[in-house]
Amino acid sequence: MRIRVGETNQTGFTLIEIIVGMAILGVLMTAIGSALIVAFRTTDATNQRLSESNDVQISSAFLANDVQSAKTVAVSGSGANCSVDYATLPTTLVSFTYAGGQTATYACGVVQVGNAQETQVTRSFAGGSVVIAHFAGTSPPVITCTPSCGATSVDSVKMAFSETDGYAYTLLGTRRSYASPGVGVGSSPPPITMLSTGAGSPLWVQGSCPDPGTSSACYIDPTYTALPISDVTTAAWTPAPLWNKLNDGLDTTFVTNAPGDKSQAKVALSSVNPPDTGVNPIVELRAGPAVGSGNRRITLNLYDGGTLLATTTTGNINKLGNYDWTVTSAISAAAYGHLTLGFAMATGGSTDSLSVYGVSVDTASPSGLLTVKGPLYVNSPLSGAVRLTGTKSATKIAITNGGDFKILNPGACAGCSHTTVACAACAWNGNQPWTSYPTSLPDPLRSLAAPDPATLGVGSCGGSVCQPGVYASTLSRTANTTLNPGIYYLKNGISITGSASLSCTSPCTGGVMLYIAGGSVTFAGSSSVNLTAPSSGIYQSILMFQARADTNEVKFAGNSGSGTTNALNGIVYVPNSTQVTLATGSASLTAKAIVAQNIKVSSPVTIG
Repeated sequence: MRIRVGETNQTGFTLIEIIVGMAILGVLMTAIGSALIVAFRTTDATNQRLSESNDVQISSAFLANDVQSAKTVAVSGSGANCSVDYATLPTTLVSFTYAGGQTATYACGVVQVGNAQETQVTRSFAGGSVVIAHFAGTSPPVITCTPSCGATSVDSVKMAFSETDGYAYTLLGTRRSYASPGVGVGSSPPPITMLSTGAGSPLWVQGSCPDPGTSSACYIDPTYTALPISDVTTAAWTPAPLWNKLNDGLDTTFVTNAPGDKSQAKVALSSVNPPDTGVNPIVELRAGPAVGSGNRRITLNLYDGGTLLATTTTGNINKLGNYDWTVTSAISAAAYGHLTLGFAMATGGSTDSLSVYGVSVDTASPSGLLTVKGPLYVNSPLSGAVRLTGTKSATKIAITNGGDFKILNPGACAGCSHTTVACAACAWNGNQPWTSYPTSLPDPLRSLAAPDPATLGVGSCGGSVCQPGVYASTLSRTANTTLNPGIYYLKNGISITGSASLSCTSPCTGGVMLYIAGGSVTFAGSSSVNLTAPSSGIYQSILMFQARADTNEVKFAGNSGSGTTNALNGIVYVPNSTQVTLATGSASLTAKAIVAQNIKVSSPVTIG
C-alpha cells in the first residue's frame, strides 16, 4: 500500500539572497546614521543662526526708535569690556534719554546659559530688559556717531555687531527732531529748519533787481540773464567791438551811432534758461541821448539766429535811463540758447544820435525773500553753495529765532553780506555770515520708512472731497477741494492748478500726509494749499514725503499762494527731487521745515 504525503510550500531566502540583503542594509544604515550625525551636529548651529537673525530684527527695531526719539545720546568711551559677568556688573555701551526723562540703556556681559556661556547685549527700558544679541563676541559692538560720539547730542548712531561665528551686521538709527534750537556750544548741530542736501546744487534766492545785466548794483545769475558775448554787425555804431561795452553794467562805457544814422547794430547773447511758465522775458535797455534835440527812439529786434522773433519801438528817449521791453511774443525754449539782439535809432534828425550803455535779456522772475526761523544748513562745498541774486543792497535771507547759518567746508555764499543777510545769531566773520562744518550732514529722515500701499486701500474723489488711499493716476484738481485726514499715496504725483484751493476737512483730526511715490508736484495758476501734518505716529509732522527714488520737480509757481499764502503746516521732505521751487512769480509759501537738494526761492517764503 502506498501512502501519499501532501506537498507543502517551502519557499524562502537562499543564502546568497540573505548575504546581499545584509550588505544593502549595512549601506542604508551607514547613510541614515551619517545623516543623523550631521543633523545632530548642525542643529545647534542652525538654531544659533536663527537666533542671530532674530537678533538683527529685534535690535534694528529698538535702535531706530531709540535714536529717533532721543533728546540726548551718551556713548561709553573706548575700552568697554563685554567679557565681564553680566549679573554682577554689565558694561554700559550707549544710553538714549527721551524728552520725557526715560532712558534706554544698551549693555553687554557674559551670561551662563545651561552648561555654556554667552556674551549678550541687552536693552533696558522702563524697568524691563530684552536681549538683542545672544552670541556677541567678547569685543563690544563698534559704535560710531554723526557728527561725533563725544557730542552731547548726535544726529545718527551706527552699531556694528560681530558674533562668535563670524556673523556680522550693522544697524543704523537717525534722529529726527525739529524742535526749537538751543543746543549748547560744542554740541552737534541743533534741529534743522532748512537743509539743502545736494552737494552740487545750491540754495538760490532770486532777489529782485530793476536792471539785471545793465547795472552794477545787481547780482545777476548767468543762467537767467543773457549778456552780449560778441558783435554780429556793428554798422555805424562805435566804438567797436560793441559787446564788451554793453555787458559790464557800467555807465562809463557806451556805444553811439553816427548822427542821423538809423542802421542796426546786432550783438549775440549768452545762452540762458527759458523763463518759468507764465513769466515773460524782459529786454533790459539802458540808453540816453548823445547829441541833437529831436524825438529819438530805439527799435529793438529779438532774433533766434537770423529769424526775427519780436520787435518793438521805445518811447522818446530824452535822458539817461531804463527803457525796458517786456516780450509777449511766443518764444520757443530752444531759442534761448542762441538769441541775438538788434537795436537802431528809429526816429531823429540828421544831427541826432543815441548812446546805449547796456543791454541784456532777463528770464528770471525775482522778487523773493527767504525767512528761516531756525538753523539753515547747506551740504555743498561749492563757492556758490548759496546764491543770492538781485539788488546788492536788499535783504534776501532773514534768519531768526536764534538760528545760525552753516555751509559745508569749503563752500561759500555768492552775494552774502550785511545788507543781503539778516542774522542776529550768526557768527559774522567780517562780511561773511556763515560758518563751516567739516562733514556733510546726514539726511535727518533717511531711515523714515515709506507707507505700505497694501494697507491703505484705494483713494478717490467725489465732488469736492477726496478720501485718503492709493491714487494710481495724478491727483489733479482745478476746483476747490478738501482732503479727509489720512495718508495719500500718489503714484503719479499731484497737480493743483487754476483757482483751486486744497485744504483739509475741518477739524482735520489726524492730519494729512502726501506721499509722492512717483511723478511731480505742481501748484500753479492762482491755486492755494492749506494742509496740516499728522500730530502723532510714524509720520508725525511730515506733510509731504517724496519717494527717495523720485527725482521729479516740486514746484509752487505762477500766482499760487498770492491771494492766500500756501500754508504747509508740516515738514516738506523731498530728498532727491532735482529741483524744488518753493515760490516763483507772485507765489508765496510757509512750511515748518524742508529737506531737499536744490532749493530755489523767487517769491516770499517762510520756513519754521
